[in-house]
Amino acid sequence: MSLFARLLFTWMIPHTDDFGRLPGSPMKVRALVVPMADEGKEDVEQAIREMVGRQIIQWYEVDGKQYIQFENFDKHQTGLHKRTKSHFPAPEEGSPVICQSDSGKVRESLGGSEKIPHEQNRNERNGKDTEQNQRRTEGNTEPKITDGWSVDSASKTGDVLQRIEQHFIQRRGLGTIPSASDIQSMQNLLDDGFTFEEIRQGIDHAFEHYKPKYKKDGIKHFAYCETVIRALNAKKQSEVNSCAVSEEFIGRNHKAHPAAEIGNGYYDQFPGLFGN
Repeated sequence: MSLFARLLFTWMIPHTDDFGRLPGSPMKVRALVVPMADEGKEDVEQAIREMVGRQIIQWYEVDGKQYIQFENFDKHQTGLHKRTKSHFPAPEEGSPVICQSDSGKVRESLGGSEKIPHEQNRNERNGKDTEQNQRRTEGNTEPKITDGWSVDSASKTGDVLQRIEQHFIQRRGLGTIPSASDIQSMQNLLDDGFTFEEIRQGIDHAFEHYKPKYKKDGIKHFAYCETVIRALNAKKQSEVNSCAVSEEFIGRNHKAHPAAEIGNGYYDQFPGLFGN
């Protein structure tokens, strides 16, 4: 799935009721979950389609209104024994949303070829739903994910991303809405093995040592923090490598360690930020 689809999946969870359901209209999802995001209604709809394709949500319609149901919601949530009644109708009460494919042909979002009409015999529809649910839950296995992504990994990554996002917002000022490029910069650091603590410290360092050219200047994008975080890491690695090199090795006029060269060159673009 795309990065935005993965993030939207984790961001929708707090907006569900105790049964894992929420309004499913792309416009409502955007207004409820990401009202200030750069992505529009079409981007949200595409992300929902990607989730449906991975069988991690159901996207269905009841009486002309669209809803979303998270798959295996009970498995990933706690404290649900106190729930009473859902705020939204169940998937069994409606039918899957019809999506328009790129070729212009109408297709069913859950993989079928045609929409099940509301007038169809309820028993027949329930029988099909039961059979689908049995296939999904047989052996208590998760849906197959071909690119290494899973609901559990998405939840963990999403939690860390949200912590990074919240810390960035705190440092930059409440009311800040990170853009998709900001989120991508955060994801890049996680993909490269940076820990939350390293990222948090780097954000703090960037804001504490930022020297504006003009009075109203400030750090507007997380990409600046990403660059600082990588520079701090390069400097740290160069110091470690320097300590590991013996005086005898240095005395032979050998070329400096590549990491040190990269690190030192990296700092020059931040005068005063690293004590240079």
